[in-house]
Amino acid sequence: MLKASCVGADLEIGRIPLSSELRAYSNEELALSLALTGGDDYELCFTVPTECEGDFQALLSDWNCQSTRIGHTRASPEIVWSYNGQIYNVPDTSFHHF
Repeated sequence: MLKASCVGADLEIGRIPLSSELRAYSNEELALSLALTGGDDYELCFTVPTECEGDFQALLSDWNCQSTRIGHTRASPEIVWSYNGQIYNVPDTSFHHF
C-alpha cells in the first residue's frame, strides 16, 4: 500500500494490537516478533487522513469493529519503526507487511 502510494510511514510497534490468545501463548517479545514477521494475518491495514480521524471514529461507533492507529504516513519512502521511543529494526524475514 505504501509503495503503491509512493509514501513511507512512521510506525510504533507498541501500538500493534495483539490478541489475548497470542499474549497467553508467549511473552511480549515473542508476540511482537510473530506479529511483525508472521505472514498469516487477519487485520485490515488502511490509512485515514488526520483531519478525518474523528469522523472515522464516529462511524466505527456504529459498527462492531475496533481500529488502532499504529502510526502515520510520511512523504519520504522509508518506513521507520519505533518501540518505546527508540528506533527498532524489524528482522528481515521472507514476509514484509509494509
